Amino acid sequence: MEAKFLDIGGSKTLRLAARESAEAAIEGALPLPAGIRLGDIEPLCAAARVEAAAATAHDGRIDIEGKLKVSVIFRNAVREMIPSGDGADNANEDTAAAEKGGATLTIYREIGGAFTSGAAFKYSIACDAAREGMRAEVTAYVTSCTLSAAGELMLSAVAGLDCAVYDTSPLPMLNGIDGAECEMKHECICTCTETMIGQSETDFETETALPAGTEPLFASGECSVRSVTPGGDTAIIEGQLCLDLLLCSRAGLTAHAVQFPFTIEAELDSRAEGDAYATVSLKDIYISPADASSGIAAVRARLAVSIYQTEQSETAICTDAFIPYHSCQMQTESASIMQRMRRKTFRYTLSENIPLPDGTDGAKSAICCAAMPYVTTAEVKNGVLSIEGIITLNCALRTAEPNALTFASQLPFLCETQYTGADADAADASVKCLSCTLMLTGGMLTAECVLELSAVPYTLTGMTIVSAAGEAEPVKRQRAIIVYFASANETRFDVAKRYSLPVSSIAAGGDTLCEGEKLTFLC
Repeated sequence: MEAKFLDIGGSKTLRLAARESAEAAIEGALPLPAGIRLGDIEPLCAAARVEAAAATAHDGRIDIEGKLKVSVIFRNAVREMIPSGDGADNANEDTAAAEKGGATLTIYREIGGAFTSGAAFKYSIACDAAREGMRAEVTAYVTSCTLSAAGELMLSAVAGLDCAVYDTSPLPMLNGIDGAECEMKHECICTCTETMIGQSETDFETETALPAGTEPLFASGECSVRSVTPGGDTAIIEGQLCLDLLLCSRAGLTAHAVQFPFTIEAELDSRAEGDAYATVSLKDIYISPADASSGIAAVRARLAVSIYQTEQSETAICTDAFIPYHSCQMQTESASIMQRMRRKTFRYTLSENIPLPDGTDGAKSAICCAAMPYVTTAEVKNGVLSIEGIITLNCALRTAEPNALTFASQLPFLCETQYTGADADAADASVKCLSCTLMLTGGMLTAECVLELSAVPYTLTGMTIVSAAGEAEPVKRQRAIIVYFASANETRFDVAKRYSLPVSSIAAGGDTLCEGEKLTFLC
């Protein structure tokens, strides 16, 4: 007799070794672009996001390397002489000087700008279950980001790190025995995998009308995918580019949100055999006036596209086995098998009042805000996918004083949507803010955020897998008629194994027996 085995290691049978979470403090000086001096600017708000992160498993630890992309909005005030009647009516009343005479008006014109900088970080998380060669994944997000000026522009940020370690070593599973009748008990697991089938970059160009009397200074944003249609060697991706613009006018700095639809034809490395899923991210963005007087701005963006094939598969796991009429010791391995479900992506609009800090009676209007959302928990219960999280808002308000009022606030959110599938205790979920608008009306500050959330629910099933078979020895017995009464949750396989008989010799109404069910068979 010779046992046969299958290797069930790999992406379709994910064996979770451990999950670990940590918070990494990231501090240091941000490099300033050429031509900008720290003494000439007043930082208003900053937004940071993890642009790239990778995890590597070692014995007893997980090493993480990443990079933050930090966008900084600043302003400075300069005294400017303008002709009387030429834009004076549009000047900010709170910053206009009370000097008026002759053919000129002296005002303080609020000007500013923005720039993008970066900071790299490394972090290690202790993990007893981690081993060299295991596969490690990390989801990284920013929970807070503040700036200070102390000779240099200093960044202080906190990054949340959620890590998963998977055992990808070969795992043999019994698949029969040559020369003997082998009875095997199987448990079926279903999982959905996402395999990359295409990756590329593309340029996107368009134009947008600006509010009257404004000039564009800076743009940042996110991409949202609405549909993916694979066909042959390409896929058509339709979506929306959502931009937050920083504009300058005689009234000062202001924020403005715009959206542009896009259609991308992306090349595929291999044909999609099933459903497809895609991500589009904004790598670079440039905005400039199309000409001096048209009120039109030209937008040029570089988009990174990744396309994944989604495939649902079933794997039958041998959890128990025996050889009828023989004594044979089966060896088993315990594993925690992850069963991933289909991805769900949806939008949610959150509108909340923000408490103003003490001493904000002089706040006149909102200048800008930066939103950094992250997920804390996600689950599926009774057909509803629920995702909870927090949005960290860095806000800047205009006051009658020379300096702006800047502060941070946190908004909790709970987003729910219908989900077709089994209940799941957890989900790998992410969130991005497509737009964030800050409004100050009648002393009440309101933030409206449009979020896009994406989640892959999963369940963890502890399983015992038959991984080896010992020597089989015939069992001597005396023939007898057995009358047996089944216990709760017992199966025909369990009874057959107890008496070392073929399962087919146990006559019953079904494989799962009722408690107290009477069985009569020859042993």
